Amino acid sequence: MHSIIDVRLHLAWLQAACLWMPCASTAAGSAPQAVPAAHAQPLGGGGSGVLEPVPPTAEPRQRRQVFVCRDAGTPVFTDRPCGPSPAIHELRFSLPVSGRAVSLSPQPPAASTRPRVLPAPAADEATPGQARCAVLRERLAAIDDQMRSGYSAREAARLWQRWRDVRARLRAQHC
Repeated sequence: MHSIIDVRLHLAWLQAACLWMPCASTAAGSAPQAVPAAHAQPLGGGGSGVLEPVPPTAEPRQRRQVFVCRDAGTPVFTDRPCGPSPAIHELRFSLPVSGRAVSLSPQPPAASTRPRVLPAPAADEATPGQARCAVLRERLAAIDDQMRSGYSAREAARLWQRWRDVRARLRAQHC
């Protein structure tokens, strides 16, 4: 589309130039030649224009440099260096594939987005007080699971008493 507009503008410029100065085809002959009506140009001049191919545009880059400068403490991002020591960042992006339908949904990530799994701290780092609190919490969770799964009326008093005792020990240990 861009090259068609350039060709039309170029032809219009050539036609306008032929009005101001004699074209090469009319100035070369010593005597004016009769041009048939079928070949006559509306703006005059019977010469033909030579169309030159438009050079292809450069391939778009997939990397761009961004310079980061400071203006009164505020970062300024630009494509040109803006000071004696700007920080340079390089942005990488993928080019859209021609012929693909336009989509407003985000593209799938090029790399994994799962968080990095860090190893758990070693068990020997826990203090004896923390170990007791962990044991009491496990007991309380086991009692809660047993109460949720159902119990008879005879077991109810015993389970509730065990639950109260573990909760009291947790509070006493300041867990």
